[in-house]
Amino acid sequence: MAGNQETWHDLGLINAEFNGKVFDTGTDEVWVFQEAGVFRAVSNICPHKMGPVSEGILKNGLIECPWHGYRFNIGSGVSAGKACPPLRIYETKTENGHLFVQEKKQ
Repeated sequence: MAGNQETWHDLGLINAEFNGKVFDTGTDEVWVFQEAGVFRAVSNICPHKMGPVSEGILKNGLIECPWHGYRFNIGSGVSAGKACPPLRIYETKTENGHLFVQEKKQ
């Protein structure tokens, strides 16, 4: 988004179904999951071939796309090992029981 304006997307009231769920923010599909009890959110669309990263493997801080095996760091979005644009990473926050996400500036 242009400028310094922050855009937080309200994903709704947090419930047991949030962990592992994909949300449509209107500008991206965002996969929400918990790691060590903390909500994390990343784009569900692999920048390599648009594969659904939520169907891949999450291990040791890396997400592996199920289509071609590209792996991305969940903190930075940077591709591990193969040259590829970074995966979009989202900041998360909770307010009044709702989960909000905002694309992290890279």
